[in-house]
Amino acid sequence: MIVQRNKFVAFIEANRQRIQQNQNDYRHRQAIVKHPYGTIKRLWGLSYIMKMKTSKRAFKKLC
Repeated sequence: MIVQRNKFVAFIEANRQRIQQNQNDYRHRQAIVKHPYGTIKRLWGLSYIMKMKTSKRAFKKLC
């Protein structure tokens, strides 16, 4: 059995701790950032959710 460890685990864990300590700040940030991002996606015709399986096909539609 091979166990692999991501080299960014320390950063991921530190980020998780910051999120837990500042949950209200992160919720506020999500409310501010997510809305314009969603609006831009809709203007570009990306009103659906892209998954990893379909991202290549979705990218071809944009080109």
